[in-house]
Parts: sequence; C-alpha cells; structure tokens
Amino acid sequence: MFEDDLTRVTPMFDQGKIYLVNHYGGITGTTLRYLEMYNLMGDPSMAVTMQIPPDTTPPDPITDLTTVNPTSNSITLNWTAPFDSTFGGIATYDIRYSTSNITNENEFNNAPQRLLTGQSDSAGTPKVYTIDELNFNTTYYFAIKAKDIWDNTSEMSNVPSSTTYYAPELSLSCDSMHCVVLPNSTHTDSIIISNVTTQNSTLDYFLELTNSTFPDNVQIQLVGMNETVNSSVGGTKEFPIEVNGFSFKGSGGPDPFGYKWKDSNEPNGPAYVWNDITSDPNVVQITNWQGTLDDGYTGAIPIGFEFEFYGIAYTNVYVSTNGFISFSSLTSSYYTNDPIPDSGEPNNIICPFWDDLDGRTQGTVHYLQDGNRFILQYTNWQRYSGSGSLTFQLVLNSNDRINFYYNNLVGELTSSTIGIENNDGSMGLQVTYNAAYLENELAVQIAADPEWLILSHLGGTLYNGASASIILNIDTGELELGDYSIDLVVTSNDPNNPEVTIPITMTVTNEIPVELASLLAENVLDEVILKWQTASETNNMGFEVERNEILNGAKTDWNKVGFVNGSGTTTERMNYIFKEKISKPGIYLYRLKQFDFDGTVAYSPEVEIDVTAPQEFALFQNYPNPFNPTTTIKFALAEKTELMIAVYNSLGEKVDQVFSGELDEGYHEVEFSAETHSSGIYFYRFESQKFVSVKKMIILK
Repeated sequence: MFEDDLTRVTPMFDQGKIYLVNHYGGITGTTLRYLEMYNLMGDPSMAVTMQIPPDTTPPDPITDLTTVNPTSNSITLNWTAPFDSTFGGIATYDIRYSTSNITNENEFNNAPQRLLTGQSDSAGTPKVYTIDELNFNTTYYFAIKAKDIWDNTSEMSNVPSSTTYYAPELSLSCDSMHCVVLPNSTHTDSIIISNVTTQNSTLDYFLELTNSTFPDNVQIQLVGMNETVNSSVGGTKEFPIEVNGFSFKGSGGPDPFGYKWKDSNEPNGPAYVWNDITSDPNVVQITNWQGTLDDGYTGAIPIGFEFEFYGIAYTNVYVSTNGFISFSSLTSSYYTNDPIPDSGEPNNIICPFWDDLDGRTQGTVHYLQDGNRFILQYTNWQRYSGSGSLTFQLVLNSNDRINFYYNNLVGELTSSTIGIENNDGSMGLQVTYNAAYLENELAVQIAADPEWLILSHLGGTLYNGASASIILNIDTGELELGDYSIDLVVTSNDPNNPEVTIPITMTVTNEIPVELASLLAENVLDEVILKWQTASETNNMGFEVERNEILNGAKTDWNKVGFVNGSGTTTERMNYIFKEKISKPGIYLYRLKQFDFDGTVAYSPEVEIDVTAPQEFALFQNYPNPFNPTTTIKFALAEKTELMIAVYNSLGEKVDQVFSGELDEGYHEVEFSAETHSSGIYFYRFESQKFVSVKKMIILK
C-alpha cells in the first residue's frame, strides 16, 4: 500500500475521520511532497493521492522557557509549544544546555544536546522535560529550538538559568547488624538512612541484598520518616535552605495493613494507559463545589460499586479541589499537604496529587462510573495561584486496587503528597512527600492482594535533612540452628560514599540472651536522660539503674537510682528510657544491672555524662500553669548566689514569699502552694544581685 521510499507516517484528524498521511518524495528545497491519504474509518479503496508544496514557514520561537525543581543532578524545564502553520504543529524540540551563557547560534550548536522527538504539539501545549546527569552546585543555561515535520526550525528561545543543588551526604545508623532469633519465628530490624548535609541537596539511593546465605526469606522495605534531621546552619539570601521530604522509586510498602505500591518504571509494574474521559457521553463534570474552585470539596459522589479500603466497604467518595478524595465527609479542602500517615485531618484519604491546587483560572474535574471502575480526572488543573498545568487520574477498581495515571504535569512537582491513609490516620502508605518523583506518562498501582512480590531492590530520594527507615523482615521458619549472613548494599550519588555495604548476620538459636544493642546518656538542663535498646531478651525481669559520681578524679560508690521493668522474653528490639534530675554539676557514670526472673544478674558497660552548670541565670515558666493548688517554679543559677522569689497579685501587691536564701550554682526548683489565694492572674519575681526576672502565673480554682 505504501511506497518503498516512505519517510514518515503521520496521523490526521478531520471531522471525526482518521487518516494516515504517507510522506514520500524529496524532502528539501521546493520539491513537491506527495501524500497518500487513507480514510481509515471508511473504504480503503477511496484513498486518494495528491500533491502539496512543502511548508517553508518556520515555527514561532519559544518565549516562555523556565526552570523548576532543581535537584543535585537535574533541572526540569517548562515551556509551551509555539505556533506553527504545518499540520501537526511542532514535531521535535532541540534542547541545549551549557555552563556558560548561550547568546548566539554558534554557542547553541556547540552546547550539549537533548532531542525531544515524536511530538505533535499545537500552539499552547504545555511541555516539561528533565535534564539529568548534571554536576553538583553548577549553574546551567538552557535554550530550545522547535521544529516541524518539514524540519523548519524556529529561532532560539529565551535562555533561563538555574543552579543544581549541592552534593548530598549519606548517613547510615549502623555499619553492621547482628540479631539472635528463635527458630520458626519472624524478626524485624531497621536501619535509618539520612541525607545529613546542611545545604540544599538530594540523595538518590538504591538498596540491594547480595551474598545471601539465607534461603530466600529476607525482604526489605522503605518507610518514610516524618521527622527530619535537625540542621543548625541557615541558608543565604541567594540560596536559602529548603525543607522538602522524600520519595521512593519504583515500588514500596507494605504498610501495616498490607498495601504496597509499584509504578510503571518497575519490571512487571502497571502499564501506563491514558483514557481521557472528558469526551465520554456518561461523564459528569463537578461544578457544585462547596467553597471555591481554589479551596472546595464535594458532597457524596456514588462510586457505582462497593470499594473496600483498609477492610471497610464504601459506596461514596468526597472530592477535594486539592487533589485527593476521602471516604469520609469533608468539612474543608485541606490545602496544606502533610506527610502520611498522620492522625490529623484529613483521614480516610487517597491522594494522587495532594497539594494547594487552584481551578479558578483554568481546568476541570470530571468523574465517570464505568461499570467496574470509578475514574476521577483533573484536567489542566493548576497549583495556587494559577501556575502550571496538571492532568492526572485516580481510578478505583472493583477488585479494590487503586491506580494513578499522570498524563501531563507542568510546573512545581516537589510539593505534594502521594499515597493513602486509613480512617484514623494510624496506618498509611506514602509514595512521596514534597520530593521529586512524578513524571509524565507514569502509572502507579496500590493494592493489598497477594499479587505483589517480595522486594529485593528498591530506592528513593531524600532531600537534605530527611530520613527513611530501611525495614528488614526475616523469617526463620524451617531454618536450622546456626549462623546466617547477607549484605545490604547501598549505592547513592554521594560522591564520598557511592557504595556502602552493611554486613548483616543472624544466629538462630534456642537460647536467647539479653543482648544490649545500645546505651546512651544525655544532659538536658537539670536532667540526665538514659536511653538503651535491647536486640533480644530472655526471662528479663528488668534493669536497675546505678549511678557513680567522679570527685577529684576518683569514682565514688555505685548507688541505685531507679528500676525499669524488662520485657520478659522477646526477639524484637525493645527501647527503654530513664530520667533523673541532677542539680549539681559534675561528671557522672551510669550502668545497668540486669535481673533475670531466676535472680541471675548481669552488668552493662558504663556510660559517662558531664552535667554542666548553667551558663547564665534564668527563670522558667511555672508548671503546670494554670494550676490548682500547687505549681513548680524552676530556675538556673550560673554561680552561687543569694536570691528571693516572691508572688504578687495583679495590683502589684506582694502576697507570698516562696524562697529566700543562698543556693549553689545549678538548676533548682521550688514548689508554690496557692491554697490561701483566690483565682486570678499573679506574677512571680526572681531577684538576686545579678539577675531579676518576672513571669505570669494563673490560679484557676
């Protein structure tokens, strides 16, 4: 049917008919182009052959090229397709980038090139493309030329610039792991992976289990941590420190209920298939928002079938303008996205793109009840206020699986939450939180059925200050007594730690000792906080906490200062904490005296803590406040001093004297009783030769 010298086959759409346009003949100069057009919806015998001259008019130049979403090794470009008179519009984009400014044709042609081909863009089509494999902390300049099917080329675009983030710094909570477990049991352990640099950066990492002597019964999973690593270093005006989150690559889970997710970039992942529902005759456009198109939500929308979510069957959903649905009635649009799970509202949610979105200037939201599917589609929706263009779908299937489809996303993509959460916020599965993950033509599936395979290779992205927990699940069923080993290999874009191997060993035994994994002490104001963790316990009654003070370089006697109950027999990691007030500065030693139920005693290593004196005088807020009838007043003395603490009413009249006398340096507290005073606002005043302070207290009877 087609000529042997076929060079292009292009689809044409005209008045409901689809044609194939077969280009052949000359392709340069003014040579005529020959086109065979086949009406594919009609009779092929009606095909006609015609001659048309080539279009020699170049496309308009791109004038709105911008840069967004920088990471340590990539920068994303946004623009809109320019006008071109050729049928099919723009077919190719010639993208150039350079570490020096691109100001002329020669510099454009000599810059590194990326080609975005296979396009068919009419004027105004939003476009996005990510340039990856870039260097750390480097400023890049970008320019684009647009081409049509005749290779007519536009003039060079505007030339924006952006700077990649700094190099990340990988930190792991341990360099090796050993566990002792009983046969025919399960064991769970974890390793914290963090990006601890104090500068803007993204840590891209991958995990793999290798060199295993386990018989295929170890799996790893990633769990996002809502807490972030504290950073005391501030940013500059030109490059402020940003607080972002994390995302996982390819697949993840399970959450406590068993939900896992996998995307279309993974082997055997869900296929990306886009079905635009807006032209379906049965589609419903949502127009009756409660609130506004910026911050609105709907009443109950029937799903069309029973959908089971975290074990509960639902027949209705509630839609927010901010890119999520809930199975519970909404009272707000919740424009601030949060990490999940979280007990705060909203709960019972599915989030394909939860962010502060805004439909006031463009875009629509439609839903379609399609037999065994409920499809919700946001089309050309925007972020607040009126930026970007987002087209994506959420699909609920009658088999209780959830699908997200991302068709065309333009704009800021590192400020959203993607995932699911149950009805009280106690369980959830988070794919990403405020991090680079989304891309065009991406599909994500979430399910809790047995289809999912054990994960052995996965990874993610951590922004500076963010952490994730690597969970290892080990099943000792049918294992013989003895020792086993495996290596957890972490590869990353940290230039100083591109690959780190963590040896993991396990002993399967019938005798489980009380194995102390860690013992730490810290000083917070006038308290010593002792924290310890056990890897396993057998018949553990508890821990007696003993303290020893070092005076003039010599130890004193060990004294019992507390007792903490143990956990009996367990192969799970257990965490313990003990707090003691220390008002006198000095060097102290602590140890644990562990008791079995049969009276057997074992001692832990000693841990030393230096309790420092206050560096300045301070008066703290009383606690509790309001109070009835007693409260505690706490203060710090930088040196030995005479002082007085008195209480005054709201008229400034002295009504009580709490303390008067001399005290040594350190932290102190006194108790004040208000039994003889009526309800109201009072003031307590600390006065010494070098320090005076007044604070308010409330008596509430």
